[in-house]
Amino acid sequence: MDTKPILAKIESDAREAVADILKEAEERVLSIHEEADLRLARKKSETLQDAETEGQKAVQRMGRLAELENRKELLRQRRRLIDKAFDLALQKLRRLPAEAFSDWLLGQLASAQGEEQVQAGEYNDSFFTPDFLRRANARLVELGKPGGLADRGGRAAGVTGLVLFGQGSEVYLSLESALELRRLDLETRLAQMLFAE
Repeated sequence: MDTKPILAKIESDAREAVADILKEAEERVLSIHEEADLRLARKKSETLQDAETEGQKAVQRMGRLAELENRKELLRQRRRLIDKAFDLALQKLRRLPAEAFSDWLLGQLASAQGEEQVQAGEYNDSFFTPDFLRRANARLVELGKPGGLADRGGRAAGVTGLVLFGQGSEVYLSLESALELRRLDLETRLAQMLFAE
């Protein structure tokens, strides 16, 4: 019996099976590549969207930071203006006539205990005379306090007005302290204006 036709048939069937397997493998490889390409395209699209979203957020953050820096600079400029205005006001107030200045100081004596030592400031001290001390003590008696203020001697550096030295305390009745009290109020209102949303 001739085996050649059987072997040829087996070889032909094997070749067809191999061709089918190769074709199926090629289709499978193409399918895997297509799926990978689709996944890659999807991932690329998601990454681009995420990057765009993050970019927009970064732009918004930078905008907020720039706005904050602008507000800070505006606050610095306004503070400089306020500082200058207070410096000018203090310079003008330091030139008050002695009588007007002593009247103002007598009005400030309500915070005195009445038995302190008193020292005049180094600026505009022409008001500080024995007559002023007499009037100050008379004012304290009117307020129901002892009228025992006494001259400590010397001058308080950087002060326009009086410093009262009592039992371990110092009370400043000065233009500087009065302006500083007013300044805190003005700066608070300024901050509210600048940062009100």
